[in-house]
Amino acid sequence: LSPGRTTNISPDLTCSIDVDILDCITGCDKTIKCLDNTEVKLKVPKFSKHKDVLTIRGKGMPNRNHYGDLFITINQIMPNDLSKEDLELINKLKLSKNFK
Repeated sequence: LSPGRTTNISPDLTCSIDVDILDCITGCDKTIKCLDNTEVKLKVPKFSKHKDVLTIRGKGMPNRNHYGDLFITINQIMPNDLSKEDLELINKLKLSKNFK
C-alpha cells in the first residue's frame, strides 16, 4: 500500500436500528432489509441496551466462497413526551423490587 491509502478487506457490514425503550425492555422482532434486498427477521432480546450489537451471519459482503456478517447496533430511543397516565404507570413500576 502506498502512504495515506487504506483498504478494508473485511466482508462484514455494520448498520444501526432504532428501538424504543419499551421494546428494548420486553424484546421484539424487527425486519432488516439486507444488501441483497432480502428481508431478515431480527430478534431483539429482552433487556437489550443502547449500543448492544446483534449479528446476522452470512448477510455481509461476498468474499471468495462465503459472505461476511452483518453487525447491527441498537440505538435505544427515548420518548419525547409522556402523558400523565404514562408517567403514573412508570412511577408504579419504579416501586417494584426489579427496578431498585
